[in-house]
Amino acid sequence: MNLQHLRYMVEVERVGSITKAASNLFMGQPNLSKAIKEVENEIGVTVFKRSAKGVIPTHKGEEFLLYAKNILLQMQKIEELYMPETTDTAVLKISAPRTAYITGVFAEIADRIPQEKRLKAELHETNSVETIRSILESSCTIGLIRYDTEDKEYFMSYIREKNLHCEVLFRFRSRILLSENDALAERETVSFSDLSGYTEIAYGDNEVPYLSSDYVRRTDNELTNRKIFVYDRSSLMYGLRTIKNSFAADEPVSKEILERTGLKQLECSDIPRIYEDMLILSPSARLSDLENSFIVHLKDTVSALSEKERINK
Repeated sequence: MNLQHLRYMVEVERVGSITKAASNLFMGQPNLSKAIKEVENEIGVTVFKRSAKGVIPTHKGEEFLLYAKNILLQMQKIEELYMPETTDTAVLKISAPRTAYITGVFAEIADRIPQEKRLKAELHETNSVETIRSILESSCTIGLIRYDTEDKEYFMSYIREKNLHCEVLFRFRSRILLSENDALAERETVSFSDLSGYTEIAYGDNEVPYLSSDYVRRTDNELTNRKIFVYDRSSLMYGLRTIKNSFAADEPVSKEILERTGLKQLECSDIPRIYEDMLILSPSARLSDLENSFIVHLKDTVSALSEKERINK
């Protein structure tokens, strides 16, 4: 077994198909199948099993693939470490919720990198469980998760189980976002009774450790019986502007963003949702100066948020 074999296995997991993986790797399917079988025979574990949708890892296979990804990432870091100085690259890999203030900090830090220096910066906006997986698989260095405080213990148990470092950065009560042209936009405060008959636009990939996605969706739907699920922030903003009588329960948003997007932010007198944003790091993480700068600037940004938008612990 060698590094190339590990790359084969990781690619098969990524696409969920031996045929597609073989095409991506520019090799024949029989040769890829043979390589997989050789690895499985060598380690004494069946890594993949067939399903209706293709191939998926077995339980032992998931463990093997996690180690394989870490090995490949460490090799990449070794190669980057000993690159000639002329190809010095600033690397910043963040996984975070879809949120304006984190995106703003990411953009500001990336903009500070001198033009003559190579830059490889990635901001992967996704749900909290996927961010934790990214930290465990070392596909990103800094993770930021958001959760409803009612679900906090599920997340804390999962984080402790995975032996990750965590730190709460921001605690807030979500606001109601709707179009500046909506009939309710003239008000400063609404209640959920005011939103009766409205359609809520929300992110559709919310996950909570140990709970099924179906259960999470049923719980979310307790707030309204009309819901549209989207998977990126631009779709949420566009939907609020174009779908009549729609709203989103979201983070506190700056006046600048509200004016730019044509939205209005209202407080909700009886909104039940209180959220926390948490920093997640691997205990073995060795942060670069750039990564440390990002975290410092992020904390400064959170501290600068008005006390009106914060809730004391």
